[in-house]
Amino acid sequence: MSKENKALSPCPSRRELELFCLQTGLSRAEKLRVQRHLVQCGKCRRTRRILDRCNDLLCLEMQRPVTNTALDLAKSLAPKQVRYGLLICTPSPDEDQRSAKAYRTRLVFSANGEAGRSKLRDFDLKKIPQGSLALRMYTDPMEQELLLFLWEPEPREGRPDRLRWSGRRASISFNQIGAGCMALSDFSHLDNQLVFFSNAINKKNKLRRWEILCGR
Repeated sequence: MSKENKALSPCPSRRELELFCLQTGLSRAEKLRVQRHLVQCGKCRRTRRILDRCNDLLCLEMQRPVTNTALDLAKSLAPKQVRYGLLICTPSPDEDQRSAKAYRTRLVFSANGEAGRSKLRDFDLKKIPQGSLALRMYTDPMEQELLLFLWEPEPREGRPDRLRWSGRRASISFNQIGAGCMALSDFSHLDNQLVFFSNAINKKNKLRRWEILCGR
């Protein structure tokens, strides 16, 4: 056995390499040990490159906004009691608060998504009134939750990531693709309501890999 092979430290486990690539879950000493080993071991370097490529692709997909077509497909595969719909939120500047912009909701679509009925993809969201936002809604009866998917015509860095319904204290948080959830509610109760959109204070500008893959 060569001196180089004798000096080579034991290969880290697959889990340790995955955590190293995700930049989470390892102590400083563990990260240093993996880093030093990668300098010596070509096999582990190749594994790391493969993991990095997979993570990069997953991160790209995780940051793509959910499309209307994807929600139509999800509904077609879901139990019949699942409902989905669309709220258009129009600016109501007279109601603006110091750190939040006010909008008035309008329910424009609500259905079970049965064959032959209107679907979400029938609505061209790029044609909604200027300055407006869209909320796609999808019920989860089993978890008693209403899933929300925020959409705006021209995504920008300052896209709102908080929503609060007028008269309610709790806020709803959206992740990097504009997805959030709230307690299950009848769609008709969400029509013609005042809502407030805002941005989180001290919000991170850039998420780490593991935060993106966990839907932060």
